[in-house]
Amino acid sequence: MSKIIADDAAFECALKDGVAIARLKKDAARLISDAGSRDAYLNLMDRLESDAEISGLIQINDETFPGEAELAKLLNRIIEDKSYEKVLGFRFRHWLSQIVHRRLHFQKPIVAGAAGPITMEELGSLLMSDRLLVSDDFAVLNSSLAMGMPAGPLLTYLLPRLLGPRRALKLLMEDETISSSDALELGLVDKIVPAGQLEQECMAEMQRLVRMPNSLVSTTRALVFSQSDKFEEHLDQAIRQGMQFIRTAKLAKP
Repeated sequence: MSKIIADDAAFECALKDGVAIARLKKDAARLISDAGSRDAYLNLMDRLESDAEISGLIQINDETFPGEAELAKLLNRIIEDKSYEKVLGFRFRHWLSQIVHRRLHFQKPIVAGAAGPITMEELGSLLMSDRLLVSDDFAVLNSSLAMGMPAGPLLTYLLPRLLGPRRALKLLMEDETISSSDALELGLVDKIVPAGQLEQECMAEMQRLVRMPNSLVSTTRALVFSQSDKFEEHLDQAIRQGMQFIRTAKLAKP
């Protein structure tokens, strides 16, 4: 039996058998655009880390996130409102950096699971996990490329480190859906499971990880995804170039 311990517009989190199970909602983008959601997420991570009765965090992404129409609205607002551009640029840089850093240094195991179609940007948020499981109906859609936009900073930072520059470039420049089997072959995910068993399989993976000392798991994660200062440099560059691209791009009105 699970117990809800956090319920925000961007996510919810429940406890089940000593494990926190968080689910992102359709408005998950609020984590980097809304101060209340950002603070609620960071506070939740602090709470989970400090509670000795909680052994780890499972993040399940099984919600269909906003697609090209919603992204186009945001981009066109930036084009039309220069003051909004400055606010969004600062918030995006600062808040994304905070969330990435908190996840990177979380002192307990993190298992991620994804079902159904997700966006490339959503995939980027899952890659810094100790294990990543996907359902057999999982697929990654390159929505940004379909709109003529470059990939976001998490993808351009992580994929070259995971796949090598050439494979990462090919993946980010192809307007093709990545299936669950493609993702497994590339080494982006660890296991494919039946759609109806995703949470159960994530729980089983968590039980394997918690047999190891938390410090071993978290330190290894931090070392593998180290040089967080370089991510911040990369993030600054990506935002500058992204905003310049948006100013000159001709985006279709949604």
